[in-house]
Amino acid sequence: MRRVVIGMPLLLCMLWLTTAVAGASGEVPSSNESENITLTFEKEVQISPDGYYLTGGFCRINHVPQTDLFALTFGAVIGDTQTTTGMEGGTNYYYKEYTLDLDYNGNTDYVHHGGGDSASIMVEGYYYFLTGGPDGWVLKKIDPVTWQDIKEVKITIPLDSEGQGHYGLGDQMLAYANGYLDASALHVQETEPTDGSHHHLFTLDLEPVDEFLLHDTSHIDGSSMIFANGAYQFVTADQLFGQLIVMQYDSNWYYLGYKPLITNGLWSQGLLWDEELQKYFVAYVFRESAALCACNNIHLAIFDRDWNLVDDIAVTEFAKDSLTSGGRPWVIRHNDKFYVSYDVDTSTPTCESNHDWKGYVKVYGLSYSIGCSTWSDVISEYNKYVSSLATWTDVITCYTSYTSH
Repeated sequence: MRRVVIGMPLLLCMLWLTTAVAGASGEVPSSNESENITLTFEKEVQISPDGYYLTGGFCRINHVPQTDLFALTFGAVIGDTQTTTGMEGGTNYYYKEYTLDLDYNGNTDYVHHGGGDSASIMVEGYYYFLTGGPDGWVLKKIDPVTWQDIKEVKITIPLDSEGQGHYGLGDQMLAYANGYLDASALHVQETEPTDGSHHHLFTLDLEPVDEFLLHDTSHIDGSSMIFANGAYQFVTADQLFGQLIVMQYDSNWYYLGYKPLITNGLWSQGLLWDEELQKYFVAYVFRESAALCACNNIHLAIFDRDWNLVDDIAVTEFAKDSLTSGGRPWVIRHNDKFYVSYDVDTSTPTCESNHDWKGYVKVYGLSYSIGCSTWSDVISEYNKYVSSLATWTDVITCYTSYTSH
């Protein structure tokens, strides 16, 4: 039933009277008011190729607080070396600096000499970079202003011949969760049918803390992890062509269970919890088919704090027969914008890679809409107005939303 709309003077009087009575009684009305969020596409920027760098795999965007610039890091080849490499990481890793409007300022140089798979993350003003191969991993702490190495440690990875199962070397995860860095990749047990992951914890000064395996629920690599809402939130896929899941652990790594999130989802390498919005944001790969030549599209999914799906945005929309795929997505928020970085490559009709990885960033603007369904919601918004936490326009918007129910 539609509620009767009253005039603004009477509304103000009713709000004052209701809050006065509540204050006298010591009772504060409960509120079901919610802020609905909308992400609107604003801009796409191609990071590479750019005339100098021929490729751009493992493209990641991070904000550098010391300079208030964006750093775009990626693996690339230059000159005529493209024909001699088939790896997404190229021959070396580089950075390019961009303004907050994503205009390239001309600054670029090495991040790491050497290609191969990698993972990276910006934490407390430092850039952490993980890479390696058959001889083990290298984890670096880098100053993102000078791009000089501060410290480097080597991580020994057991070989298959040592009888401890298969320790994956590529498609690494580097996460920051509950005060520690977590360097991780795939682990396959010799006697058990479930796939899992091996984990190596470090302080931010790269001091080793712990090593362990996780096999509580079968999962693959290409994952991400944070510590939010009192638990480790480990977002991964249950198999290569399966479903996206979140595995949860308490602060002592006691397994709490898992929840299926999205069918045909995998490679969820971008993950963040937004305390203001009370939402999880997951950048992942959507693969509609398990066919070898099926294309992959990049998606950005939004979940509430209980991991219920709120929205699922198609960042790329490559056609099934385009032989084009997106990979290795990443997401950050800076101010009221979300930035999704990823790479794109194409294949031949026989499903062979063209080794033409390109790096991209897409920008999404954040907007809010206030939804109020009860009189308590209106009172709550008015109290925000009295405390200078909302405008009178917000109160009217809330009231209008209430009367429309």
